[in-house]
Amino acid sequence: MSIAPTLQQYLAARNVQYDVITHEPTLSSTRTAEASRISGDRLAKGIVLRRNGRYLLAVLPASHHIRLSDLRSQLGDNVEIAEETEIGRLFPDCAHGAVPPVGQCYGLPLIVDDSIEALPEIYLEAGDHETLIHMDHAQFEHLTTGARHGRFSSKLPDVTVTGAEESDGGGGRMRETDVYDYARQLLEAHGDKAIAEVAERACACEQRHENLDAETWRRIEAAMKLMRGPHAS
Repeated sequence: MSIAPTLQQYLAARNVQYDVITHEPTLSSTRTAEASRISGDRLAKGIVLRRNGRYLLAVLPASHHIRLSDLRSQLGDNVEIAEETEIGRLFPDCAHGAVPPVGQCYGLPLIVDDSIEALPEIYLEAGDHETLIHMDHAQFEHLTTGARHGRFSSKLPDVTVTGAEESDGGGGRMRETDVYDYARQLLEAHGDKAIAEVAERACACEQRHENLDAETWRRIEAAMKLMRGPHAS
C-alpha cells in the first residue's frame, strides 16, 4: 500500500501540496517518528472517538496522549474512544491501525488539538504503516478548514513506547487479531522477504533488551510463517 485512495483523491481535489516520505514498517506512531527521523511533535495522529452513536476524529501530535476528561468538558460526557472493529469499518481502504488524521474524506468531523497550531510543518499517516505525507502548516490549515479546535492532550514522557501504542487504549501487548492483520499486510506488500526482515527487527530488539517489542515481532514472524506454510524460512 501507499497513500489510501480516498485520502489521495481528497488531497488532489483540494489542491493540497505535499511530499511523500517512505519508511520501514512500524507498529506505532512513536516508532514511525523514530524510523522517519522526525520529531513526534510534528507527526499528527488521528484517534477515532464515538459520541452519541456517531464518530469524529481527534487530531494530536504523536508525542502526546489524549485527555478524554478535557474532551468531555468540551464535547459532553458521552465521548469514548472507538473500538478497533468500528475503526476498520470507517477507514476501509487503510491498513489496520494506520488512521490518517484527515477525517473529512471519510465523513468524520475533526477536532484538532491546539498544540499543532504552532508547528511550521506537519507529517501525516497516509493510510499504511510505511508512508507519511509531509506539508507545511498553511497546507495543513487548508486541509482542516472547518475543524473544531481545543486543548485536549498532554505530552508523553520522553521514553520509548513499546508495543501497539497506536490503539491509544492502554496496555502494551498487541492483540492476536492485530498481529495476524499486520502480518498479512506485510506479506501482501513485500512477499516472503518480509519474513526475514521481521526476524531481523526481532533480533535487533532482543539485542537492545526491548523485550516487548521483540516479542511482538516474533509473534508477527510466526503468523507470517503460518500463512506461508511449513516451508517458510
